[in-house]
Amino acid sequence: RSDTSPRGEELDGEAAPTLGLNYNINDNWSIEAWGADKSGRRMTTRDGKVASADAQPYALSGQYHFGDADKTVRPYVGLGYAQTEYRNESATATGGLAGQRVGIETAKGPMATAGIDVNFSPTWFARADARFTQDKSDVKVDGAKAGEAQLDPVTVGIGIGYPAAGLLTQFGGVRAAYLLGLVVAAAALLIGIVALPRDTTPAAEKTTDTTKDTASQVGGADWLGAVLLSLGLVAVLVVASETGLWTSRPVVAGIVLAAGIVVLAGWVAVERRVRRPLVDLIALRHPAVAGANLIMAVSGVAMYLLFTLITRYVQTPPLAGYGYGLTDFEAGLVLVPFSVLGFVAGRIVPKLRGRLGPFPLLAASGVVVALACALFAASRSLGVAWPIVAMGVLGFGVGGFSASMPQAILAVTPPTETAAAMSVNQVVRSVGFALGSALSGLLLAAATPVAQFVPTGVGYTVAAWVGAGLAVASIALALGAQNRVSRTLAS
Repeated sequence: RSDTSPRGEELDGEAAPTLGLNYNINDNWSIEAWGADKSGRRMTTRDGKVASADAQPYALSGQYHFGDADKTVRPYVGLGYAQTEYRNESATATGGLAGQRVGIETAKGPMATAGIDVNFSPTWFARADARFTQDKSDVKVDGAKAGEAQLDPVTVGIGIGYPAAGLLTQFGGVRAAYLLGLVVAAAALLIGIVALPRDTTPAAEKTTDTTKDTASQVGGADWLGAVLLSLGLVAVLVVASETGLWTSRPVVAGIVLAAGIVVLAGWVAVERRVRRPLVDLIALRHPAVAGANLIMAVSGVAMYLLFTLITRYVQTPPLAGYGYGLTDFEAGLVLVPFSVLGFVAGRIVPKLRGRLGPFPLLAASGVVVALACALFAASRSLGVAWPIVAMGVLGFGVGGFSASMPQAILAVTPPTETAAAMSVNQVVRSVGFALGSALSGLLLAAATPVAQFVPTGVGYTVAAWVGAGLAVASIALALGAQNRVSRTLAS
């Protein structure tokens, strides 16, 4: 960064870490709050250095990002307002201002930004930008104004973006991270209520189907279905993950599980009656769609079982006899290969769908997930790099499933039912992921000796091989679905 006045004085500086927080209004427009850590500035003239100061800039700007949100490379421009605070000003003992008190007032002015984002995964991106600011500042010597500096700095930066949850967990605890998730989810709900257009279909048209519940046809969102699904899933998942409940209060555990199953059965009945269900279960009538969702459920359990195992293992203190004692933020960085290779798979797999078809690609993705489980089971203690490698391989498998699944479902789904079919798959996917995390906790809890706080290393091995077995089951299901499709086409 270099600022030069018309008289030849130059204010140059050092590199400093920066932090930017972006709020995306939509796919193209965003608001950025940006700031940098304080760093040294040197005021020099033709005769050399005359003074120094600490500067701390910050800015608020609006930005426009070109292209679609899923583009890998997206340039952007922005306009905003910037300020730079100057502190600890001092004259150089051998310079032209030696012995005098130097002061630089806060510099203020408009700012223009130009930059480029490179989105190399759904959660990570790299950024390079330049900020052009026109700002002025009063310069004081011995308390009296000596003039006005027209600084006009140019700031060039490079950086990397990552979600704030890992860092927030490290400094604020797990509850703070979950609170952030709650706030974001509540904000998304409010935005959806305000922004989504209301249904303008006349009420008379909504009551023409006598096989559906009349009241539900006239209503809008399927609130009852949403509540029943949430309550049922919470009950089942809590019982699945809380092993202590089965040993200390087995009757309570059984009652909660039974209640969850009853609530989910009620949810199915509600979804079959309402005209606009939260999840249209009729989409499962086609065997290929039902098979694809079964594959998603089984593979989802396998994928997130291993995902949870790796993140917990690398954070376990070495005093336990294994693990690497990574902090929450460092464990978040372990997810980088997961995201990057998931992105790579999302680019490669679509190019193969025309030649192989969706179900063989699902089977191949299952092979990758099984390989990741086996790799973690066999090599996790050889160094921290090996769990990271396993996480990267797992990311490629997850990306393969995500890229192949839509074609498997939509290829046999009528155009009018695509949204319903994909909504079913999203629910199944989320349930599979949640069950995988719960199963991971269940297996590790079963491997934790009495009066101990961490499971044995063997518990991780057993859990990883369970994940590999589930991945093999998903491979068998995918190959079976492909055989059924082939027989159907032949007939």
